[in-house]
This record gives sequence, C-alpha cells and structure tokens, in this order.
Amino acid sequence: MKAIKKFSNDALKQGGITSVWLFSRLQVVIADPILAEVVLKNCLEKDDLLDILKIFTGGGSIFAPVKIWRSRRRKIVRVFNVRNLKEFVKIIGRQSDVMVNQLRSLTSSGSISIVKYLKKASLCTVYDLVEKNPTVVDILMKPNYAGMLSDVELCEEILVMIFAGTETMSIALSLVCVMLSKYPDEQEQVYQEIKEVFGDTNKQPTTVDLQRLKYLEAVIKETLRLYPPGPIIMRKTDKDIILPSGIKLVKGCGVVISAWGIHRNPDYWGSDVEKFRPDRFLDKPPTHPASYLPFSYGPRNCVGQQYSLLSMKTTLSTLLRYYRILPEGARVSESQNAVKDEQQLRVKYNVILNHVDNYVVELVAR
Repeated sequence: MKAIKKFSNDALKQGGITSVWLFSRLQVVIADPILAEVVLKNCLEKDDLLDILKIFTGGGSIFAPVKIWRSRRRKIVRVFNVRNLKEFVKIIGRQSDVMVNQLRSLTSSGSISIVKYLKKASLCTVYDLVEKNPTVVDILMKPNYAGMLSDVELCEEILVMIFAGTETMSIALSLVCVMLSKYPDEQEQVYQEIKEVFGDTNKQPTTVDLQRLKYLEAVIKETLRLYPPGPIIMRKTDKDIILPSGIKLVKGCGVVISAWGIHRNPDYWGSDVEKFRPDRFLDKPPTHPASYLPFSYGPRNCVGQQYSLLSMKTTLSTLLRYYRILPEGARVSESQNAVKDEQQLRVKYNVILNHVDNYVVELVAR
C-alpha cells in the first residue's frame, strides 16, 4: 500500500501522471480524471499483470479479454434490471435480519471483528441469489444474440459474483462500520435518518425506502472515496492513445489508474481531501464522471454497482437500527461516544484493499 500511496502522490505532484516500475515492467500512473476518462473509455483490455488472478475466476468477465467480456456483459447486465433489484433487496434484507440476530450475543463480549459476520451475510445472500432464486441462472443460461453460456462459463461468472458480492462487499461494509465507529456524530445522523424512514418498526427495507436514505448513501460514498476496495485499475493499451495533455501512450503500454490518487485530487475534491466529510456528496460533489471510481468507469465499469449500493444501504440500515457501533476498546458510556478519532485508517493492499486492524469494533444494543 505504501507503493500505491507513493506513486499516487507523485502523479498528483506532476499534473496527474507519472511512471513507475512494477514487477520489472514500466507502467504509466494516472491520478487525474480527465486523463483517466480517456484510458478507461478507450483501453478495455486488462493488464497482463492481472492474469494471475484468473486462478480464482477462470475466464470470468471481471478479468477476461475484451472479446469474452463483451459478449458475457450483454447477459450479465440483464441480471441487475430494476425488477430484479427489487427482489434482490428482499433477499438481502432477510440475510441482514439473520446477521443482526446472530450478533445479539456479542454485545457484551467487547471488541469483535465485524468483517467475518458481514462476509457470512454477503455469502449467504449470494447463495440465495444464485441457488435459491432461479432468476440469475435463468438469465445467464437463456440464449440471446450473445449466445448461451456453457456450464463452465456459467460457473466462471458465478465465481465472479461470489468474489464481487462477498469479498469486495464485506470489505466495503466493514470499512463503513469502522468509519462510523470513529465518527459518532455522523453515525447519529445516519440513525436519525433511518428512524425517520422506518420509525420504530422492524420492517424490511424496500427500494423506495432505500432511496430516502440520502445521508447514509453519502457516508458510504465518502468511505469508498477515502478507502476504495479497488484502489488501482490496471489496463493496457491495444493501440496508440493521445492524452489531452499531448502525451502519447504507445500500443502495449501498461496503465495504472489510481482511484486512490484521483479521490485525493484537490483540484476536484478540495483542500480537505483527507477529511471524512460525507456532506461533500450532498453539497457539491465533482461533476467529472471519472473523479469517483469505486466501481471503475467507462464501458468496463462494475455492472453490479446499483446492486452494491442497495445491498450496502440495506445491510447498514438494518444493523444500525439495532446497534450502536463504537471503536475498538471503547467503554460503553455517553462520554466515550463523544470521542472522535480522525486518524486515517491503516490499510494494506493484497488484490483488494484491507484494514490492517481487521475491522475491530464494539457493538452496543440500542
């Protein structure tokens, strides 16, 4: 992670672009949205350095060559239509209720690593979506102009869903929990918003309810701005590319888009880029479409980003209805709840971003 921070900072100091050696290969590093937009729209091939990750997903679309990715995306995008998302929210809500009940016995046991409970809930959700709900498999197996997936191809795409829907999702949720534990005022504002939407009921959220949770959404987005689970996006050029700055990227060049750096570019996010300030997404967030990249950008962006946001809002709104989240080692007292720790989280990078301190928090029943 130190390397990512260093080359991101170097790029920011040099007009949003620099170069770095990665595994004996020279890579261009970009930390400016204008330059990133050109690359992400025109260079769709994943960099060769990512080939090792195919061990986990095979030929799954997340790391697949463009010729494979393009035909599969046409099928996958239909999984996340509005009608299906409404049904998916019901499944996520049920699993969130199960998680909340499992956590009851832990409120008196001090600090816990919240990630393993969120990961279990996410995994059970994906299992229900794929195994118990015929919609997903039916859509992927239904023939259309893009053809029909073979059994192997279907398994590969399900592995991608497990990776994105379980590993990445649970990390994103856990990061939000840790940030809320450190920012009690923001957590209280989220809770009051949840009460306004749901009252004192225990009803499961609908997509309409979730759309009303504006501040919770801002908290999620601000957490992912500071700590994107995918802090870098790697592509390679399959043709010569001329950037708006006049710099030429030759065919075969490796390019690292630093979401970590772009999310900290003061030209777009202001002078307080390191500050956790959810209101920035309610006030006047940057308008450039490539200034915010937790789900990448361009033709090869995350096809499930709407699902991801709805899933996070469902899980967090359910969790926060029943529990206050305190930082590790906190004493259950009103005075402790007033403490705010603005120190940056310690994070590391191993395929995706992770919390060095293992997402440890304390839960207090409301």
